[in-house]
Amino acid sequence: MSNDKVKCLLCGKYYATISWSHLKYVHGMSVQEYKEQFGLDFVTAKSLRKRHSEIRTKLTKEMLIKEIHTYVKSGGSLFSTEISKENDHIVKASIRCFGSLKNALESLATNTK
Repeated sequence: MSNDKVKCLLCGKYYATISWSHLKYVHGMSVQEYKEQFGLDFVTAKSLRKRHSEIRTKLTKEMLIKEIHTYVKSGGSLFSTEISKENDHIVKASIRCFGSLKNALESLATNTK
């Protein structure tokens, strides 16, 4: 497998991703069957998986910033102890996306200027 293409191990052709339709209509099997047969976790090229991950992370960060902004506009406190009590999901998402609640709040401050 290269970074930009993945080889179909049944027919030898290269694709950015081995689609469900290719597997179903050309080889008569599902993606799950293909992955199990060859012991694979992915049927997508590494570069495309990385790009998809970057897009998901960006969308998640943007959504989280909007949620924090909405929380603050509705009178919520920016003190981390207050956010923790009222909206634990914001704290957990902040840690996952930004590494800490402080970093998320700093990003919010940067995006609202």
